[in-house]
Amino acid sequence: MAQMRITREQVLSRLDVLPAFPKTVQRILETVDDPQSNMTLLADIVAHDPAIAARVFAVAHKAANDRHRGVNDIYTATSLIGTQTVREIALSFGVPGFIQNLACNYAKGEMWRHSVAVGVCAQELAWQIDSRDIIPHAFIAGLLHNIGHLWLLRFAGEAYASCWAKMRNEGVDICRAEESIFGVNHAVLGSWLANNWGLPLSICNAIKGHHFPDALFEDQPLVNLLHVACVLSNALGLNENTNGHVHYLSSKACLALGLEWTCDMRSLFGRIDARTKYMSQFLND
Repeated sequence: MAQMRITREQVLSRLDVLPAFPKTVQRILETVDDPQSNMTLLADIVAHDPAIAARVFAVAHKAANDRHRGVNDIYTATSLIGTQTVREIALSFGVPGFIQNLACNYAKGEMWRHSVAVGVCAQELAWQIDSRDIIPHAFIAGLLHNIGHLWLLRFAGEAYASCWAKMRNEGVDICRAEESIFGVNHAVLGSWLANNWGLPLSICNAIKGHHFPDALFEDQPLVNLLHVACVLSNALGLNENTNGHVHYLSSKACLALGLEWTCDMRSLFGRIDARTKYMSQFLND
């Protein structure tokens, strides 16, 4: 089986032919980490992106009609629907085009739907355990967790086919198959990209550790959360193609997050299913 060793330097050297990571999304993430950020700053960021601003207005107008209120400017729209909703709209509306430009034709639909499902799972799990420190980053971590896959599909497509064959024929995890051919797996590769784009370290680490959180990190909630979200999206049947997804569930990750899989979780599963369908339709529209 042909090998094609990939280094961090080789990955980053291709950045000039890749789409630039959306500046609006970067600035939105900065407001999450900045304790001094406020509604006005968030509205200013959104106002400078016409596509995102239009979607915020659309959602705000619906809310205004329901509450018999008027919406005349972006600040009123932002105040009406709240920072959490505005951030979610900005992230979910700003990232799809970037992902599609980064992906090859194979990945545009299937991988994006999977990413949305994992993003929703991660966010719902963060709310379930009431972890306020990771709620703001959970959704974007889910959306971007497989960017390493996209790089490999785009720049090493023929060799990458060997990984999938090895995974199916030998029953090994996709990360181990990738390491045998490239010397690195898609999770590590994705963390290199995320770090270079200036994303928060917690998101970079979560991308890196989402297959094997126990082996790479300790006491990093977003790593554990993204790992569980990946497994849960598969268990709930939210993915059309389960090849290469995370199938092993770390008991340590569940314990660290305080998750217990009881009958009480049915409402969580229902919310995840409903929101995944809603978000998929929302993005298609």
